[in-house]
Amino acid sequence: LPQILTAFNIDPTNTSRVYCKLKFYFTLQFSLASNTFILLAAVNRWLCSCRNARYREWSTIKKTWISVFITTMSYIVIQAPSLIYYDNVNNKCSTISTAFLYYLSYFQNLIQFAVLPIILSVYFGVRTYKNLHQRTAPVVRAITGRGGISIRQRIENQLTTMFLLQMCTETLFVTPNLVQLIYSSITMYVEKDLLRLAQENLFTTIARLTTYVNHASRFYIYLISSREIRRIFIHK
Repeated sequence: LPQILTAFNIDPTNTSRVYCKLKFYFTLQFSLASNTFILLAAVNRWLCSCRNARYREWSTIKKTWISVFITTMSYIVIQAPSLIYYDNVNNKCSTISTAFLYYLSYFQNLIQFAVLPIILSVYFGVRTYKNLHQRTAPVVRAITGRGGISIRQRIENQLTTMFLLQMCTETLFVTPNLVQLIYSSITMYVEKDLLRLAQENLFTTIARLTTYVNHASRFYIYLISSREIRRIFIHK
């Protein structure tokens, strides 16, 4: 809704000081938290696939809830400066601190939103894939399912499909945002005419929308790659 209102030149952040602060505080907090939860899910898959029992012990429901709680509370505290350094300046909601602007541009937006999600998801995805392809006990390989395919082979096939789809969606939907963030950092102090500003605003909106699609695509990836998830979804 705020993006739609902005398209009609209606932006409540430019008129309400409280809304300006709260919008960016919750937007940054929820966005970083969602990225972190996706990465934690990738770490959890890796822990479940480890042959070392000490690593697998970390993958429990209790520890999952603890990690979710710690992540949520951490971002509530970490994003607190947004309530201080975002304000209305000349009827425009923006940062009032140059140091905080550099922090947002070069660390939070570029590293936390774009670079780290791609690198860490690929790293733990590859580690999980390798763990499942390690040699296992003969009794595990002997268990077969439908069509004479072993359970281990079926899990490997599902994980391979899931991993490849995730890498494709990460590259397709996160790269535009990464390019936009790098471009904005480089041209931060370049004078621009109205046409260029309009073009950049259009590309920025498209790049941000693609990141939303990336988050939503997880559900469809799991639905496509796993027969069990499809069966549960249909029966529910």
